[in-house]
Amino acid sequence: MGSSAGSGVQTSTNTGASKPSDTNYGQIGAGIQAGTSLASIYGVFAQTSVDKIYDEIEQDRLDFNAQRRREEAERLRELSKEATMRRQLQAKKMIGSQKASLAGQGVQIEGETAEIFEQEEIQITLEDVEAIRGNAWRQAYGLEVDAMNLRFQARAEAVQNYNKARSREVGGLLSGARGIGSALSDYHRSKG
Repeated sequence: MGSSAGSGVQTSTNTGASKPSDTNYGQIGAGIQAGTSLASIYGVFAQTSVDKIYDEIEQDRLDFNAQRRREEAERLRELSKEATMRRQLQAKKMIGSQKASLAGQGVQIEGETAEIFEQEEIQITLEDVEAIRGNAWRQAYGLEVDAMNLRFQARAEAVQNYNKARSREVGGLLSGARGIGSALSDYHRSKG
């Protein structure tokens, strides 16, 4: 303790706090570095968890779309059956109404002529029915292929994202371990 000249009051030049040594700064830096490395590792795994959730949602979306395509393909097949039946019924009605119309005009179609007339209408109807079925089949097949592609895309993305996540986790662990190792080395050097 020193004294001030002439006042009789003693003042202290030492505040009682000790100045941290360079060793303490090294230890603090090593601790910060280790904490940062651990936080980095945690961040990698947290991001992987978020990515897994996103991947599951994306896979569900693709599976949902694939299921809609399959349902639409089935609906097209049903509509094709209905359209085929309607066209066949329409042909029968048309043959009947044409016969009635001709009979109303006093024209009688009988025998071979009536058979030819009916066969032509039946042939046109069969061609229409086949066209309806063929178009429906092609559309349904296209939807089935689209559904299959969506399912494959979902699975391929899941595998790809799984591999990316594992790679990121391993990289994060290695980077974090290197940081922690470096922090421990700095800590031991600072004590040293």
